[in-house]
Amino acid sequence: MRRKKAARTAGPSKPLSAHEAGKISPHSGKGPAIARKSVKYDEEESYPLPERLTVREEEVLSFLADGQTNAEISEREKITLKTVEKHIENIYPKLGVNSRTAAAIWYWKRRYGQLEKRVPRE
Repeated sequence: MRRKKAARTAGPSKPLSAHEAGKISPHSGKGPAIARKSVKYDEEESYPLPERLTVREEEVLSFLADGQTNAEISEREKITLKTVEKHIENIYPKLGVNSRTAAAIWYWKRRYGQLEKRVPRE
């Protein structure tokens, strides 16, 4: 013999509040875990180099961070404008940025962190 569920035989009931419904929900206690990780700001470890830049890409990044245009970098390094554009195109995903400004900021923050390690503050 099959038994009927208690809810079917109990008859109509009053609606549950959200709080009460949460208590009897089959999904209670299975919510997303909240990460409790401390966050570091403006430290060199916050800007890790995900993929190594080539020597030429590092040079191009330094010129870019100094505010030089692609044409100026091309003329200075005696390479074509298309090559400079390709180097910059390769730099962006390696740094995890999508603009010249973001790349320059990344460069200077990392550079400042390296200089700060060499010269201790008083």
